[in-house]
Amino acid sequence: MLVLTACGRRDTPERAGGLSGAASNEATRAETSSIVDSEVTHAAGGGIELYPASQLARIAGALANGSTTARTFCGHPTLQCVEARRTASGVPEVHDRWVDVTMVQAGRAIVLTGGRVTGDRLASPGEHRGGTIVGGVPHSIAAGDLVIVPAGIPHQYQVAPGDSVVYLTIKVARGVSGG
Repeated sequence: MLVLTACGRRDTPERAGGLSGAASNEATRAETSSIVDSEVTHAAGGGIELYPASQLARIAGALANGSTTARTFCGHPTLQCVEARRTASGVPEVHDRWVDVTMVQAGRAIVLTGGRVTGDRLASPGEHRGGTIVGGVPHSIAAGDLVIVPAGIPHQYQVAPGDSVVYLTIKVARGVSGG
């Protein structure tokens, strides 16, 4: 089993270009919210949420035209759904609480996993970002690959110049199981 992925990081205003970080995130959030609200199906009696492929494609398209790299489009106390598109390498990440389950939808990248991170910072409670992964293992990923990164494992998407990767990550709170 591959143990890979990264998810949910938004570009900083300096990297985004154009709108300020707050305005940029708000503009993309508003566009994505209308996409999600227009198509999500809450099945009566079944208690499910259904996000059609066409909706995920529109979210990815909005990301391609916006200045953020990822958008959380559903959230619950024990899981989050994140659609992401990268055209440049991300920073190392470590999630204390979340297991990332990722399906690569398009493109290709290298995911560096494992080892240890030096020089990172606490971005928010339980979310470490930045620095350098030392002793990690590179994995090539492409459309159709499924990647699972347990909580606490360092990971970083590395995208070669001219390449891009689009992926859907389901973040599951550690210790949560179906049943």
